[in-house]
Amino acid sequence: IEKLSKETGYGIIIPDYPLSPKYTYKDVFEMIEPLYTDIIKEIQPQNLIMMGDSAGGGLALALEEKLGEENIEVPEKLILISPWLDTRMTNPKIDEIQPNDKDLNKEKLKIAGIAYAGEKDSNSYLVNPIEGPKTKLKNVTIYTGTYDILNPDTKEFAELLSGLSKTQKASIVMYMEHLSPGSFTEENELEIKINHRKITLREYIEKYLPDADVGEAKEIYREFGTYAKN
Repeated sequence: IEKLSKETGYGIIIPDYPLSPKYTYKDVFEMIEPLYTDIIKEIQPQNLIMMGDSAGGGLALALEEKLGEENIEVPEKLILISPWLDTRMTNPKIDEIQPNDKDLNKEKLKIAGIAYAGEKDSNSYLVNPIEGPKTKLKNVTIYTGTYDILNPDTKEFAELLSGLSKTQKASIVMYMEHLSPGSFTEENELEIKINHRKITLREYIEKYLPDADVGEAKEIYREFGTYAKN
């Protein structure tokens, strides 16, 4: 984190929010929303980036949706990495991906989702932000992977965002498994859409991942029957 802060020149705030099963989403939002409103008293939202991965990605999105609904200004940019967007795990495409996902298990996540939501709120958008209000979201960048069971909901969410103005996203797959950047897969002709501009996978690696091993990525493609394009 210190290295990232030094390289970007940004300060980084990492909320130590309550975790389930001891706590539910209500406890989390009772802590996280006042923290955000305190932060924007000192820092303008246009100078903030909200970022979260996995369950934290779902939380980040849900918080921005709630802020928007309450007419509280949201951060200038939202970055979601392998986000968990629907704790009910009802997307039928999840079962197609499950054999390839060695990290996450659908049934275990459903149990975790019930614990997080509590007894009566399993359908709340605050635990299923894929269904939350999206009109106030802006500058959303999404990273996901084809071998991640959270991918189907992430792609569906990206499609829902596509019609919104002031929305920027990277809906292309850039790695194979949950939170495993660097192991690339081929999709959409290996083009990544960033800020509405398409670039090739090679361009992306050279610009944003200078330490990545492109040769190793090509071997991964061949192993799974696909081939990288320059």
